Amino acid sequence: MNHSKNFVIPCLIVMLSVWSGAARAAETLSVSYTSSLDNAPLKALLQLPGSHDPDAPTPLLVWVQGMYTDAQYGMNYAGAAADRKGWLVMTTDMRGKRTGGKTNLGAQRAQQDLIDALDQVLDDYNVDRDRIYLAGISMGGLTGGLTLENFPDKFAAGALLMGISDLKDWHEEEKSYEPINPDILRECGGTPQEAPEEYATRSLFPKAPVLADMPLLICHGRGDTTVYPSHAEKLIALVLKHRPTDLYVYWFDGGHAENEIDVDKVFDFIGRFAR
Repeated sequence: MNHSKNFVIPCLIVMLSVWSGAARAAETLSVSYTSSLDNAPLKALLQLPGSHDPDAPTPLLVWVQGMYTDAQYGMNYAGAAADRKGWLVMTTDMRGKRTGGKTNLGAQRAQQDLIDALDQVLDDYNVDRDRIYLAGISMGGLTGGLTLENFPDKFAAGALLMGISDLKDWHEEEKSYEPINPDILRECGGTPQEAPEEYATRSLFPKAPVLADMPLLICHGRGDTTVYPSHAEKLIALVLKHRPTDLYVYWFDGGHAENEIDVDKVFDFIGRFAR
């Protein structure tokens, strides 16, 4: 009897331990931070993976959401894949220069909001600073790509998904499209002819050599009629001119549809790299 009792109790403890670990879910927290540009109080979202160990340095993904979507939308899209990887993931509602964050279109203020949010997370959480990644989708590909170019030392690798590469090109392509074209004009203060410097600062092309110096994934749908494949093609050509460190091109047979992207494939690529 004693032998049977001693056998059953340890097994029960192991079973309860395994069950308890499997049941743990990812947790999303609100992070308060202050803009370094104008001292505005701002908030970001941070998801802790179900496997999170606060004593262990953990990789972090900075996710940059697309046009007309907010930080929660970005977290809903990227959160599950980040949880599967065991990564932290951060999103924030960036601000445009003349409009709200949902139409920031790569504004310098939006880039700085991302960096300020990231710096706050680095202060508050145990992040593996050699494994900080950035991924941006659609407009987030523009804002995120500009952030990679202007703050390259922050990131180990980046991914630009269905991204706008040059805002002047996109304005020309969207001239007759409502409501996108009016929102471009509002954010930039006019057309490319009326505000050329605004559009010039919202292009990934001039600083393509910076992108070539980091591991980079460029993903686009071959049938995209919202952000044409030419945005990816031109950026790929420029990056290739500068002998990229590690460039991965991921084409899929679809349009401007985020659910057609294999997000796990994106995460697997950038996760191979450390700064």
